[in-house]
Amino acid sequence: EQFIAQMTLTYCDQCSSCIKINSGNHPDIHVTGAGDRETIKTEEIRQLLEQIRLRPFMAEKKVFIIRGSENLTAEAANAFLKTLEEPSVNSLLILTTSQIDQNLDTIRSRCQKIHFHPFPRRELAEQLIQHYHKDPLSAQCLSFFAKGFLGGFQKLEKNNFFERKNELLDGFILARDIEGFMKEILEEKESTKEFLDVFVSWIRDSILLKHEADEEMIIHIDRLTDLRKFSQKYTFEQLNNIYEEVIHMYKQLAENLNLKLPLLIIKE
Repeated sequence: EQFIAQMTLTYCDQCSSCIKINSGNHPDIHVTGAGDRETIKTEEIRQLLEQIRLRPFMAEKKVFIIRGSENLTAEAANAFLKTLEEPSVNSLLILTTSQIDQNLDTIRSRCQKIHFHPFPRRELAEQLIQHYHKDPLSAQCLSFFAKGFLGGFQKLEKNNFFERKNELLDGFILARDIEGFMKEILEEKESTKEFLDVFVSWIRDSILLKHEADEEMIIHIDRLTDLRKFSQKYTFEQLNNIYEEVIHMYKQLAENLNLKLPLLIIKE
C-alpha cells in the first residue's frame, strides 16, 4: 500500500511531460500494439528495437510499452527475446497483457510480473461519478462493461458505448423489424460481439429481476422500466434458455460459424 501511495505522487497530469505523454507526443515514450488487435508483427518489433538503441531525448530513460503482448507472433517474440533479457541501461520495457497464459513461456520467463487488480464495481462507479462527472445510473452500467479498469472505461467513452448500447437495445428489444436489425448487426464480427455483450447482460438483468435482486446488482439500471416489462414477458426457464443460447453464440462467433439468434422466443 505504501508503494502504491508513493507511485501516485510521481505524476501530476499537468506539467509539460505529463501533457506530452497523455497526448502521445513524448519523444521518450513509445507504445506498440493494442489490446484489441489480432497480432503484433516482427516489423513492429524491429522498429521498436531501433528506437531502443538510441539515447533518451528528454527523460532519464526511454520507456517502451507493448500492449497486448499475448498478440506477439512467434517470429516477433523471438526477435525480441535478446533485448528483453538484456535491455539497454537507458530503457525500460513494459509488456501488458490480460491473458498471461497466452504469452510464450520464453517471454514470461524474462519478465517480472506485476498484477493490477480491477476495482470492485461499486468503487469504480464512485470514481466515474467523482472524477468523470457521470450520473449514478450510467456509472453503474459503465463500471460493469469496463471490467473494473479505468482504461476500459476510457475506451468505452471514446466509442460512445453508453449511447450505443441503448441503440442496440432499442433496435432489438423494442423494434418491430428484428430480422432487418439483426441482418445489419451480423455483417461485421465486431458489431456482433458488441451486441452479444449487451444482450447477454440484458438477459442477466432480467433473470436477476425475476429473483427480486437488489437494484445495485442491475447493469442496465438506466433502463429499469424496460427491463421489468421484458422480464415479466418470460418465465425463468425461457430466460435461462435464451441466456444459454447467447453463450452458445459466443462460441460460434469464436469459431467463425454462422450465428442463429433465438429470435422466435424474443418476438412479442
